[in-house]
Amino acid sequence: MKRPILGTIAGTVLGFVDGAGAYAAWRSHDLLADMLLGSTALGFATGVLTGFFLKHSCKIGAGLVLGGFIGLMTSLVAGYFAGGAYLDTIPSGIVLGVLTGYLVIRWGKTQPFQPRHHILFRTGDGSQPSSGDTPGDPAKE
Repeated sequence: MKRPILGTIAGTVLGFVDGAGAYAAWRSHDLLADMLLGSTALGFATGVLTGFFLKHSCKIGAGLVLGGFIGLMTSLVAGYFAGGAYLDTIPSGIVLGVLTGYLVIRWGKTQPFQPRHHILFRTGDGSQPSSGDTPGDPAKE
């Protein structure tokens, strides 16, 4: 499975589990929908960003660090919208990001990096240049 898709699925599922755990710990029936929706949205955003940024990486350390950083950033935003509840959102967001980064690196399929340099060297009519028409060629200037 491609890494952005796996990150989205893993982040959303882990976010839902995080919201269910927060509900079980707080025991506040009034906020059940808000907690589940907010944690699932936090997991979705963390998963999408982690999967997108790790689609070319193969190192597990990069997945853990980048996932944790993205989890931290998204949980800061969630804490701001929750009325300054940073201490409630930051630890779970970092753990969610680290787990999502691990899952993306471990089971996601790497997409090979293919530079698209031919787009930079098109002629005015949109066709590909011939071998002698490259920009900056001293023989043609």
